[in-house]
Formats: sequence, C-alpha cells, structure tokens
Amino acid sequence: MTKKTVTPEPVLTIQLPALPDPRLSPNQKHHYQKRGQIVREQRDTWLWLLREALGPPPYQQFKRPVSVTFRLTGTGNRMDVGNWVAHGGLKVLLDCLTEPRGKKDYGVGILKDDSVRWVKAVTVQVEPEGEPVTAVTIESAEAGALNNG
Repeated sequence: MTKKTVTPEPVLTIQLPALPDPRLSPNQKHHYQKRGQIVREQRDTWLWLLREALGPPPYQQFKRPVSVTFRLTGTGNRMDVGNWVAHGGLKVLLDCLTEPRGKKDYGVGILKDDSVRWVKAVTVQVEPEGEPVTAVTIESAEAGALNNG
C-alpha cells in the first residue's frame, strides 16, 4: 500500500498597521444603522490594508482547515482581553480574509470560508505596548499531519 505524501501549507503572517475599531466593542450600544456604517468603514479599511500588505491578486487560498491567530499590539489599556476577543472588528477582518460569495461581495479569498469546517481555531493575543498593529497568522490546523493514507 502506497501512502500519499502531502506537503503542509505554509504559514502566512500579515502585518496590518491598525487595530480593530473600538466602536465595535460589544459594550457599545449603537443603533443598528450606525453599527452597520461602522462595520462598512472597518471592512473597507481592512480590505485596503490587506491588499496593500499582500500586493496584487490573485492570492493563494488555503485548501485545508486552518487556525487563525490575531496578535494585537499597541492596544494600551483601553479594553480588557475579553472585549478584544468578542470584538466585532476581528469578525470583520476574518470576513475580509474569505472569498466573496453570495451577498458578501468582498474579501481577498485567502480562506475559503470562516465556518468551522475551514477555521478550526481562532486565538487572540493582546500586547498593550508598542505600535498599533494587528498581525494575522494563518496556518494549517493539520500542521503535524504530513501523510494522508
């Protein structure tokens, strides 16, 4: 019986010189239209920063389930870790990493989808010191599995 060797997908880290918009914190109680406006502004910002960091398309898409780590530096002490974890701005960024599909007509397409089928884990690390940066690291959730039998 022959075993097929599978090359693990590379780890991708993207440095974005911005932090999620604190107005999307779950503690903010904006009217749904105002929140929608903030989400659209944040989406446009993330898309612009992603395209700037990645260069011109097309982009390589991960073909297997992944884990995503968001590392936020320069956050100061304005929100506790729980608010960053539940932060709507990170959901908007995760959506921007996926491919456009259906009514969602935006995204760079690095990830097929952000469902549990494709994204197995999301981790948020917060560092109050330093310049405001959101680093996104995407790696295969099956990083240790080199053989597919």
